[in-house]
Amino acid sequence: MLYVLMSLLLIPAVSYYGIGQQITLTAMELASGLLLGLLISRQLRRNASFLPVPALVPLLCYCTLLLFQIIPLPPALLSIISPTAYDHYQQSIWLLSPGDWMPVSIIPRETLFSFFRFSSYTMVFFATVQILNSSEKIKKAVTILSYFGGLYAFLGLLQVVAPSQRMLWLLQRWPDRTSHPFASYINGNHYSGFVVMLLPLAISGFYLLAPHSSYGSWRQKVLDLASNPRASMHIYSGLSAILIAVSVFFSLSRGGILSMLAALVALFILLFFRLKDRQKLTTIIPMLILIVGLTTLLGWEPILERFGRVFNSTGQLNDLRPVFWRDSLQLIRDFPILGSGHGSFIDSYQAYQSRSFGHNVARHAHNDYLEILTDTGFFGLLVIACFLFVLLRKTWKEWQKRHNRTARYLYCGTLAALVAPLSHAVTDFNISIPPNGALFFFFCGLLVATANVRSSQSRAVPQSRHWGKVKTGSIAFAVLALTTAMTLFNGGTLLAQHHFSTFDTQHIEGLEPALRIPAFGLEETSSSERYSQLQAASYYAPFESDYRFAQSIFLTAEGSMDKANTAITKAIKLRPFSSAYLQKAALLQSHFKQETLAEKLFTAAIKLQPVQFSGYQMYADWLLEHQRSQEALTIFRQGLEVAPKQTQTTIAKLDSYNLGYLHILTVIPEQSKSWQLYAEYLAEKNLDNDAISAYQKATSLATNETPPKAGPFWSYTRFLKERDMKNQALAVFLDGIKAFPSSAGFHSNAGRLYEQQGINFRAIEEYQQALLLDPKIKWVRNRLNHLTQKKD
Repeated sequence: MLYVLMSLLLIPAVSYYGIGQQITLTAMELASGLLLGLLISRQLRRNASFLPVPALVPLLCYCTLLLFQIIPLPPALLSIISPTAYDHYQQSIWLLSPGDWMPVSIIPRETLFSFFRFSSYTMVFFATVQILNSSEKIKKAVTILSYFGGLYAFLGLLQVVAPSQRMLWLLQRWPDRTSHPFASYINGNHYSGFVVMLLPLAISGFYLLAPHSSYGSWRQKVLDLASNPRASMHIYSGLSAILIAVSVFFSLSRGGILSMLAALVALFILLFFRLKDRQKLTTIIPMLILIVGLTTLLGWEPILERFGRVFNSTGQLNDLRPVFWRDSLQLIRDFPILGSGHGSFIDSYQAYQSRSFGHNVARHAHNDYLEILTDTGFFGLLVIACFLFVLLRKTWKEWQKRHNRTARYLYCGTLAALVAPLSHAVTDFNISIPPNGALFFFFCGLLVATANVRSSQSRAVPQSRHWGKVKTGSIAFAVLALTTAMTLFNGGTLLAQHHFSTFDTQHIEGLEPALRIPAFGLEETSSSERYSQLQAASYYAPFESDYRFAQSIFLTAEGSMDKANTAITKAIKLRPFSSAYLQKAALLQSHFKQETLAEKLFTAAIKLQPVQFSGYQMYADWLLEHQRSQEALTIFRQGLEVAPKQTQTTIAKLDSYNLGYLHILTVIPEQSKSWQLYAEYLAEKNLDNDAISAYQKATSLATNETPPKAGPFWSYTRFLKERDMKNQALAVFLDGIKAFPSSAGFHSNAGRLYEQQGINFRAIEEYQQALLLDPKIKWVRNRLNHLTQKKD
């Protein structure tokens, strides 16, 4: 069973992205259920007892909480435990289907996925404690993990010099958009989150497996080391630790590097206070030298560059994480008790985000602690805190009683390994990655095993718990039922994806990106056959709302409005915080002449995505079609306040409706970007006088914004120079210098215009100032030298 457990932990790390996330997740959950089932079956056959598992109850409580989140509740109860969700349901699903019981989770499908995943983690945790019940098994598990970590890191490091950057990509090509992929992970943060847990274990294994050397000469010590069968294991553990550490650096994960350092500090503090012979810790010095040397050989430049991008040129933090964290606080305040449902961050956050990320969406808070609060509330965080507290308290007390080498070294290594993901969780979401989450809970089980191990031959538990055949049989039945449910749910998801792959999703807005699968043989498929594929997908994955949404789109195109309305209502019930669904429902209600209801749905959609222009645009377009231009202008202005880049598109649309100049002006908000784009639009129409007025408005606003914007100045001067209005352009550059005195660009361009006008002494002054601010501008240096020589 040990090898089954190791396979369950290590194979998914390679296959999760390389073969397929859903396939790997299905295999992981099925394997964990089968492993626990085999373990219980063996205990029943032998009439053997189970080892006690501290902190198991809080973990089971957390799984129960996730299950509770997807149970439909009556509206009266929901108004008490989740008043924010209740208020939104009143403005969305209950308008279409009044009085329906709804769950706490706003995306039941994702919460059910999370429930199965954490149930799988719990099985891994429990099975680890039962399987690693002796010193030999613990050492074997540590050896396997160390060997795998070293080999995996080595293959990943080969990728640093491989131009294709796809060393371990098995059956699929790399996705078009990845964030510094490494090894078999599409994101170096998640790779480092996995292997950094193996590093302290490899180092502690290096100390544990160190052979006893003689007290003779160095030559005799070397000969003893070479002849000792443990020497190779000892050396390889050290080599694995070196390779893992170097690979974490080249994963370019800042959080991974910092969490690795935190884990190493924790490991050596634990070893320092626990070991009697503290001089052994000095053997880490050659290892550190090799880590630094190998990293130097491969080059520190990409690592330093990665850390150099923490701040931008103006000294501001160049990262979206603080934005996610700040916005999440309001989300937590509105869902304080049980959260919005595990896995629901992707929908719940959009109603609170303070800035637009374009077409991208924030799927995670990039802080596991905050995301636990947003998804499960303070109750969920309390349960997780209890799990960690009980686990540490119980194992620490047992470990203090142990004096054998296995417990002494490996408990320190395991505890330090847990420090890594817990510190990395401040800036990332590694526990949400199934291979990383499974390994974390394995280490939780290993912590229990190493704290209780007594000797090489004795079992780890003198007070084993005997459940009895009836109780054990009941638990076996529960595990079997849970494993069956996991298999049916994940298998249904795979079947649904297969059926849905024949449906054209290219032009359906609002679908999950993972479901935007190119259709195969679509031109050979009849309309009824395509709809039957949609029905099959909905049947096999009844919790997947996008299939219902696609049905609604299809039925609308076919003219079956009543059926389309039924389909979109079911989709909203499965995902009530989806803005795209509500907009589709609003259009259908408008078709049925339910104008008031349509307006309420449009308004609810905007509240769910207040920084996305598409919601405002669809509502305003609808208002224009219904001859309500004044209200449409108000909505367009609200949309441009959060998405000023859409100014030109909006004005072009309003022009097509033949709205007057004064009406169009009311749409443009008091933002420099909007007025700049409006000016550019006017310039394209050759309305130069109006464009100049708009540019002047844009530059005036730009200097008063926080921080001030330079874009309008550059756009205005480009406009003026294209029209050979150099004096006016120079005046704008001088205004730009007043607003941005540290901008080398404004000084250099002002110098060029002075030079073109023959005012060389002013050109020299501006060129000199530009070089003081940025000495790297070669053309400015060349012009300055030319003017200086000419002057001499």
